This record gives sequence, structure tokens and C-alpha cells, in this order.
Amino acid sequence: MALCRVAASDIDIVITTCSIYCPTPSLSSLLVSQLGLREDIISYSLGGMGCSSGVIAILLAREILQVGWAGTHWA
Repeated sequence: MALCRVAASDIDIVITTCSIYCPTPSLSSLLVSQLGLREDIISYSLGGMGCSSGVIAILLAREILQVGWAGTHWA
């Protein structure tokens, strides 16, 4: 099984979910700072929506991947 290695500079978007509450600072901001991601990264923090936040995150990711925009690596 091959491992997929992704450089922090290759990540354009971070989507995090927390079903019970909205943590402060957000989970996505913690990931960006802890992993050393780029400053211009686009992040979405979905929280407080119960179990539906996972489904909403998947739908959001699908929409983002279908549309794309200037500045991303895949647009």
C-alpha cells in the first residue's frame, strides 16, 4: 500500500466539523497553525449542527471541487 504524501503548500482548503459545539479558536485555525499551512488558505469551520455537520461538510467539499476558482492548484 502506497502512502500519499501531501506538502503543506499544496493544500488550498480545510473543512472541519464539530457536531456538539463551536470551539474557540476554531478547529480549522488550529490545524492551519499547527501544520504550518499557507496564510492564504481557505478554511471552513462547521459546528453546532449535530451529526448533520459531517454530511454538510461532504456536500460543501463536493461543491467546491465542482466549481473551483482562480488561485487554487486545480482551477
